[in-house]
Amino acid sequence: MTGSSLTTEALLSKFADLDGSLLLSCEQTAMILGTSLAALDAERKAGTGIPFVKTSDRGTFYYRLGDVRDHLNSARNPKA
Repeated sequence: MTGSSLTTEALLSKFADLDGSLLLSCEQTAMILGTSLAALDAERKAGTGIPFVKTSDRGTFYYRLGDVRDHLNSARNPKA
């Protein structure tokens, strides 16, 4: 995360109010989506998942909170 860390509890309690540019760890993203790290990784590798940010050559990945929210909203309100 940039600057400071955000606990999972704080993330969930303030989810709707947080800045969409906040970077979430893979663990936080999987927890919010109700999926496994393996499934999140597979979607990322297949290019079918949520847009991600790679912060190093070692493969450190993050997801923007706004993208995660958009994904959840589209899953709840599929286009007919």
